[in-house]
Amino acid sequence: MLLKTRLIVLGTIKQGEGNLVVRCFTEALGYESFLVKGAFSKRKSGVHRAYFQPLALLEAEINHRPNANLQYFKELAFLDPHPPGNTEVKKQTVLLFLAEVLDQVLREEGASNSELFEFLFTTISWLLLHEDVGNFHLKFLIALTRFMGFYPNTTSIMPNTAYFELETACFHAQKPVGFAIHGNTLEHFINLLGTNFDNIHTLHIQITQKHQLLEAILKYYQVHLQRFETPKSIPILQQLFA
Repeated sequence: MLLKTRLIVLGTIKQGEGNLVVRCFTEALGYESFLVKGAFSKRKSGVHRAYFQPLALLEAEINHRPNANLQYFKELAFLDPHPPGNTEVKKQTVLLFLAEVLDQVLREEGASNSELFEFLFTTISWLLLHEDVGNFHLKFLIALTRFMGFYPNTTSIMPNTAYFELETACFHAQKPVGFAIHGNTLEHFINLLGTNFDNIHTLHIQITQKHQLLEAILKYYQVHLQRFETPKSIPILQQLFA
């Protein structure tokens, strides 16, 4: 069955001499893997690997087979005027890191989710079109939890709030028993919650504090997603923003 859908590229694995398995989150089908034969070929015909940069936004016509482990592309086209492969190094590193996170999270999500897809498509488009992206990954990770079911309970924020408990996703005045964010890290965490993407450049977070905040957010993911592992691209991300 032929099906047209928007999709977001999450990752690739080389298979054999010239084939590629591409993991994607599609608007119509959710998380799917595709086999691209001859992706490394120099011939102009066929689907080339250049389409499959981390978090590339594509429109595809798919030869969909409901019970197959791997699907096939019939046609592909970029949907963003600034494809990821043409962006500068810092932004590419952010895309790579977030693609790693999303590959884990969306694999668990599995089925299609139109609201989640629209959020991802809109925010990735925003990233590709803007220059100051130093705080983007932090805001993105927090915003994503809204769709994962563990967004922070902002109604529990009080003037004397001193801790954010990871397990309950609530803010407290007194130190809780479980893992908690506190101090300067908590201050930046709350500021990110109250700031939209267009204004994240106004938040001035020191490099060391940014690393600590990212570490805390990833711990938050690990508490709520049992299979979540620390992304391998973190050292590259931290070095680039140092």
